[in-house]
Amino acid sequence: MEAAIVPADWVINNKLYMITSSDDSLLSYICAFLNSRLFSKIILQNVNFGGGKGADFLGNIKLPLLTSNVFNLDETFFASIYGLSKEEMEFIEFQ
Repeated sequence: MEAAIVPADWVINNKLYMITSSDDSLLSYICAFLNSRLFSKIILQNVNFGGGKGADFLGNIKLPLLTSNVFNLDETFFASIYGLSKEEMEFIEFQ
């Protein structure tokens, strides 16, 4: 799964899923999370048990709400919000 932020005037086809918000920082946060190793290696494997996407799929994902502006949405950041240890992150990186 890959996520991207696209211009407001673009049209998407029937093979894409869309999340909208008037808050650009929220969209950036969600996009970075959906593209993280943590999401693709661990979370996606555990929430996609129905084989589908959409509201049923996204409703099973727990992503903490940002309370401040974060400028470095990298693997280390996502590991910290989920409280992952160094060993757990190494496991995710080598999967």
